[in-house]
Amino acid sequence: MEESNFEGTDLIEKNIVTKQSLLLFQSMTGHQADLSDLKQVLMLKILDEQVVTGKITFEEGKLLWQFLNQHYARLNGDQASMMLIRHLGLPFVIGALNREMVIFDEGDKLILEIEVMKKLGQIKLALLG
Repeated sequence: MEESNFEGTDLIEKNIVTKQSLLLFQSMTGHQADLSDLKQVLMLKILDEQVVTGKITFEEGKLLWQFLNQHYARLNGDQASMMLIRHLGLPFVIGALNREMVIFDEGDKLILEIEVMKKLGQIKLALLG
């Protein structure tokens, strides 16, 4: 996946990321986000849409970041996604190169599924608009 060539101020001005997600990211990782890094911009967008809105917890957001940071290069297929799942109340993240190949246990609850390439496409499209 290629790196971006956009300005960080564009991301904030076009409301693609918010100052709140930047603060959350810094709290989560211990450093400021690099707004020229698509992986970090994707995570900021996830923070905005999921943690800031209260759909998932801060700790679940951290799990997503750890997974994304480690496996980003492998999630480049059209059908690749990362999934936040809870089993008996405990969250964990998995990656899937193809959604049809994932089998859930009856005690698993799919909390969030992020189609990585689709989400990156939405970010790029928002930058053009």
